[in-house]
Amino acid sequence: MINQNAKKFFDAAQSQMEYLWSRWQDEKQYENINDYSKPLEPIAEECGVKIVKMTARPFSCQFSVDGILWELRMTGTAYSFKGLKRL
Repeated sequence: MINQNAKKFFDAAQSQMEYLWSRWQDEKQYENINDYSKPLEPIAEECGVKIVKMTARPFSCQFSVDGILWELRMTGTAYSFKGLKRL
């Protein structure tokens, strides 16, 4: 069962994740993946979730809600979400 706050974050973060994924494709040799959580933090706070970490491969944001770890993962070939996954 999907947590309402996790779903809210998934919906609210989509456009920002698309932008960050695109930027990462151009800047990955120069930038730190951990810095990519900063633009997502205000969205996460508003949705009641806590960002745990960003990963480069696959490009994803891991976050926690009520002690449960979730992941927002982008595909490697398009500006689309692969999905929200409970870890």
